[in-house]
Amino acid sequence: MTRMTMNDMNDTNYMKDMKGMKKNFIHGIAIVASIVMSVVVQVSAQSTSTQGTAAPPQTASTAKQNGKPVLPPPVLIVPPDYRIGLGDVLVVNVWREDSASGEVMVRPDGKVTPKMLDDIMALGLTTDELKKLVEEGLKKFFAEGVPPVQVVVKAINSRNVFITGAVNKPGPYPIIGQMNLNQLISIAGGLLEFANKKKVLLIRGTLKDKNGQPITLFINYEELQNGKNVQRNNPDLMPGDQVIVSGG
Repeated sequence: MTRMTMNDMNDTNYMKDMKGMKKNFIHGIAIVASIVMSVVVQVSAQSTSTQGTAAPPQTASTAKQNGKPVLPPPVLIVPPDYRIGLGDVLVVNVWREDSASGEVMVRPDGKVTPKMLDDIMALGLTTDELKKLVEEGLKKFFAEGVPPVQVVVKAINSRNVFITGAVNKPGPYPIIGQMNLNQLISIAGGLLEFANKKKVLLIRGTLKDKNGQPITLFINYEELQNGKNVQRNNPDLMPGDQVIVSGG
């Protein structure tokens, strides 16, 4: 019988330890691989599910609400009582009738000529009033009833105010509803650093003096910013008004 020396015993224990570590290492790798594969499968399944879900095609039922056709949204939001003016650009939409739909501009005589129709006096009307006239004119072309009609304002050119000089965005701006001087300056991006805030010139477009000349006002915008003389320094604007901001 061969007697094992101390060195042989140490070598044997070392080999056992190495085998155990190797076994644990392989087992650990197997666990990690299993986790990774599980994650990959889940991600792949979610991706396939997402890619395989397409938006349902629009049908006649989805294109309607409560049995009525859904018309395109307005191009420009204006109050219902807005009165159409000279130079305004309008859009006439007739449901599923391209031959009767399109843009029209209010001419200097106040009239528009929608497709398929004769001249219509639009000046001073609301969009709803003009819509009724368009519907009335189209009746002779649609024996089974006129499709839904929509008249919207695309651009307001009749109610512009103008601001020039030391502002960030000079130019014409439409008045929709009520607008005061401070609101116009805000819309125009505010005054430049070198602007003369104490002497902003307002030239009235429609108000004349006894000699027929436009009424002019000098506004102290610096006072307005400090809450002084607010009524005088922040007047309501009217179509045709011009605001001139000089440099400091």
